[in-house]
Amino acid sequence: MLHLAPASTVGAYGGGIGSNLSSWGAGVARDPVSGLYIMYVDEISRGCGLGAWQPNSHCILATADSPTGPFTRRRVLQASWCHGSALTFDPVTNLWFFGKMTHNSPQTSCKQCLNGTTPSSAGDGPCDPDSDALPYGPWAFVSKGPQGPFSPAPGFQNCANGEAFFSGDGSVVFACPTGSAVTDSFFSVASAPSAAGALAGNWSHLPQTLSVAGSNTSVPYLGFHWEDQTIWRDPRGHYHTLMHAFRGQNTTLPEPGCFATAAGSWEPPNCSSLGGHAFSLDASHWWISREPAYTALVEFQDGTSHQMRARERPHVILDAQGELAYFLSAVGDPGRGGNTGTAGADHSFTLIQPIERNRRRIQEVEG
Repeated sequence: MLHLAPASTVGAYGGGIGSNLSSWGAGVARDPVSGLYIMYVDEISRGCGLGAWQPNSHCILATADSPTGPFTRRRVLQASWCHGSALTFDPVTNLWFFGKMTHNSPQTSCKQCLNGTTPSSAGDGPCDPDSDALPYGPWAFVSKGPQGPFSPAPGFQNCANGEAFFSGDGSVVFACPTGSAVTDSFFSVASAPSAAGALAGNWSHLPQTLSVAGSNTSVPYLGFHWEDQTIWRDPRGHYHTLMHAFRGQNTTLPEPGCFATAAGSWEPPNCSSLGGHAFSLDASHWWISREPAYTALVEFQDGTSHQMRARERPHVILDAQGELAYFLSAVGDPGRGGNTGTAGADHSFTLIQPIERNRRRIQEVEG
């Protein structure tokens, strides 16, 4: 499990619990030129909550001096509808990649709310204007700087809530969800030798086999449904992924499993908010951890702790040595209703926590 330090009560973007702005996950990287931390984040417009994520979601560019924020909104990358903001930086070419989901044209009707939640009485009205007008349709863009100007990158791999990772040698891997929506789902991995190859669409799809951690036996079916892929390679050359481990289907991993009751609740409680971890030597054969990497219980710096109704969209920020430094996730205020909550109680925000590493213990384990 991730060893997470307490989180700021104001959140990284959109304020903390009960604020009047909802957001839902982001990508973050440090700009080596300005020293600022750059965030591409999903913001729910017109004062609504996550229940109105479609059509109200915007993709926003924000910056901060610190990796934990709070991040300040700088510009709209794309207005309604834009969701699943992903950020990838290539340290070799210094290129920035912006990935997201979108339609082929802007939305014309959005929910109208006031305080960061979506009441049942919320009516329809105009959407916010798309001031920067990135073209609708392309799912990926590239830029020489984190704040643009951006150009469409149709050859760059993309998918719903997938993520790319550039290694120091310029090679890139991209993780996407795959599999049946009601049975088995893990992810697919594609690789390209360089940013130029990735932009040209020269991707190789790696064969995928799975094993349970502690076993070298591959299995064709593990009975889970994971989404929101993040992927990186640690300084030893090992690949890792974190995912939202339960997105609405019965599952059996991480143990002890996650099952929907007839009443619509999940057993064990809050299991649908757990995060899964897998690791690999080659990004092809993956070992699935038996333990969740994170739960919905968040400790805050004021000494309080809250069981969030949802926790998804995992993302990590690495330090200059390529080690885990910060963990980013989208969380829903405590309450019922999973990620989209219930009418009038669907506020969500984006959270970043430092990852504490017990180096002495790691050295002991590694011998």
